[in-house]
Amino acid sequence: MPPNYNGAIGVQNGNIAGCEVVIPSLNFTMSQTRKGILDLRFIRLLSTLTGRINSQPFLVFNIGDVLFAGANGSQRFSSNESPEFDLSFKFIISPSIYDLQAGDIDVGYKRGWDYFWVEHVKVFDYDCVSKTLIPQAAYIEQVYEEADLNKLLEDFNTDD
Repeated sequence: MPPNYNGAIGVQNGNIAGCEVVIPSLNFTMSQTRKGILDLRFIRLLSTLTGRINSQPFLVFNIGDVLFAGANGSQRFSSNESPEFDLSFKFIISPSIYDLQAGDIDVGYKRGWDYFWVEHVKVFDYDCVSKTLIPQAAYIEQVYEEADLNKLLEDFNTDD
């Protein structure tokens, strides 16, 4: 009878290789043209928020599900018209997971951009030869810093 690895994939000599899995996610962009000059303080805000996840509910998404992937922008000056600038915000959504299990361990809830991993322990069967890998502990790690991404929309939705 083959060893029982309790869901571990690619086990060789007691090491778990795992596999690449496409995580459900959504990429989207919000764009707007605004009158005026692109403020350097706002550019600094964009820089500060890039690579952060939402610390507050954002649009219709839960805390920790939205990653701000940066922005593109350009300033336009015309001799006939007032200055305008274009902004495009890039977001990636990874939904939270509820009722998460790792073997017999009930993890419960994982925010979208948190990292989930499982520590396994080798257990020998009665014959002291056959081994089984059993999930010993499950961990959820926050790998992205949080920020209030709503600050982007405060200025984004404001008319000059």
